[in-house]
Amino acid sequence: MVTIRKAKLEDAKKLRDLCFELLLRFEKMDKFDSQDRSYWKNRIPGDIKKLIRKKDNDFFVAEENGKMIGFIELAMAKRESVFKIKRYGHIELLYVKPEHRGKGYSKLLLNKAVRWFKSKKAEYVTVSTHALDKGANSFWKKQGFSEYNLKYRKTIP
Repeated sequence: MVTIRKAKLEDAKKLRDLCFELLLRFEKMDKFDSQDRSYWKNRIPGDIKKLIRKKDNDFFVAEENGKMIGFIELAMAKRESVFKIKRYGHIELLYVKPEHRGKGYSKLLLNKAVRWFKSKKAEYVTVSTHALDKGANSFWKKQGFSEYNLKYRKTIP
């Protein structure tokens, strides 16, 4: 049975390891997403602890039989003063280990996130995915998210 709970400070290293697994997937898709291993090893656990402490950020973890198998990282974001809606929710990262996919755990984490964003009075939520990550893009569309912004990149020879 899986449980979803708020991350604790002592989860920082396990969260770092799961974040790194996810970002290694990006690295395989796109050479521009190559990761600095020393940064991950030395700095990230402290950064995660800072985020867990902030009121406008949060992590929720999925555990199965006491083992962390996934997480979702959330943030309230601010918009420029020209916009009527000043704050919105943003899903920074969502990851479930490959061997645990297809069981609805990502959706459970997302449902927890939506409740958190509601408690923060967010009117909408955004998420970014890599264009080449077809599984992630399909998941977000199935959850009711729609494309609204595109980024382009050009390699400089």
